[in-house]
Amino acid sequence: MVSIRPGQEEALQPGLLLDVTAGLQDLASPGEILVTAATRPLIARAFSTEERTAVRLPGAEEPLAIARVTGTADPRTD
Repeated sequence: MVSIRPGQEEALQPGLLLDVTAGLQDLASPGEILVTAATRPLIARAFSTEERTAVRLPGAEEPLAIARVTGTADPRTD
């Protein structure tokens, strides 16, 4: 995540978001997309997902529920 204000140089903002993102990237197989449970409802209209076993990622106090994106959602199911 990059935070930029007018007149300010780019600055990397380390923290939980970057830790989780890097952890999911490390867990994913080539071509696989993993998302957190918090992201799942935000993408539900466009993508179908499959729940996976919760994982413990660096920086997170508790295991995080994750899901695998399995494809695009069927718009006829709305």
